[in-house]
Amino acid sequence: MKDWLTSLRLFIVRAWIIGVLAVGVVVNPVRLLQFMGWLKPGYSLPLSPLQFQMLFAVLLLVALFIWFHRQRVAFELVRPADPKVMFTDMLRYLARSSRWASKDSRDDDWVKRLDREVVDKLAIGSVTAYGRKYSPNGEREFALSPIPVEFWRTASLWGFEIMNERSTQQTVHSVKAGGPAYTEIFFDRAQLRQVWPPRSWLAAIARRSPAERRGNVRDWRERDKKLDAQERAIRDELWQRLHDGDARSAEKAKA
Repeated sequence: MKDWLTSLRLFIVRAWIIGVLAVGVVVNPVRLLQFMGWLKPGYSLPLSPLQFQMLFAVLLLVALFIWFHRQRVAFELVRPADPKVMFTDMLRYLARSSRWASKDSRDDDWVKRLDREVVDKLAIGSVTAYGRKYSPNGEREFALSPIPVEFWRTASLWGFEIMNERSTQQTVHSVKAGGPAYTEIFFDRAQLRQVWPPRSWLAAIARRSPAERRGNVRDWRERDKKLDAQERAIRDELWQRLHDGDARSAEKAKA
């Protein structure tokens, strides 16, 4: 009962503006103000009642948009994690499309600053990474699980290599002797955008990121195209082999 009353109180506190604006759209605002004693009868206003109602309608739409955005953010904070962003895409997003990248005005050693930013956020728990523990003999855990923050405090990260190859097979090791290692690392998209918000299109025009200025983004596109072409060739070859095998099996069946 107490939780229900608390939720109702918070809703009233946060949504009272929407209620007032909705009343202003339905009821004549001038008459409403006169009825409440906030406006003297016969007092002239710069806008007509219809113009006031249109103004209230516009403000109501803006308030509803803000309210919806806040509810969406609050929902994303409590919803179950959905780690589908691979490590390569996460680092490329941070290096190319985030506000953090647009604020970086220096081109020298930008990859080191990127590695430090990522490891720092992972080590303090601002961002959660999910992966499979990997052992030197090639064995790995079957289930995807959160990587402990303690691992990132001694992790050796070289983001340049991870960004250059769009794959899930990169491995991150601990610098400790005999320390753990993780592979197939993924992140939750909503959490990434919360910690590192995307840059606006105006920021992208005003200043390009170091990865764009140094030509790394262009290299990533070319590498991805080559990788896609290789994957298509492998799939076509496998399909052709299966097709040839089915044809031979059909000929043998006829014979």
